[in-house]
Amino acid sequence: MKATAAQDIGTTSGDDGSATKLDGCLYKGTTGSIGYDVVKFDGVDSATLFAAAKGRASAELKSGKAKEFATSVPDALGYTLTLPLGTDSILTTVKSGWMVTVSVSVKSPDPADSAGKVNAAAQALLGSI
Repeated sequence: MKATAAQDIGTTSGDDGSATKLDGCLYKGTTGSIGYDVVKFDGVDSATLFAAAKGRASAELKSGKAKEFATSVPDALGYTLTLPLGTDSILTTVKSGWMVTVSVSVKSPDPADSAGKVNAAAQALLGSI
């Protein structure tokens, strides 16, 4: 896998406020990719943003485009999307005031493969925050 550097770490930006990025990366390989972002939005509580993310995901879940899975991370939102080339899994949570999103794409039609990888990656990442 080849890493893509997250050159905007610690920067702030935004049209209606600012955000500070603690960490983030994207690794791409021939069998899939993994990426994550750890962000705090100034002036907005991360729990509020997490609730909004849950609301947006709810529409995907209700339409059947996404399937929720039980995460190994307490109080996290985890869901998979089956795509033409494989499966994406996304896990979002809040820890220590930081909103954390981890996503994994695999070239496998098995959602459990992608969900297991995103769970493991999120646990490792959250252990360092």
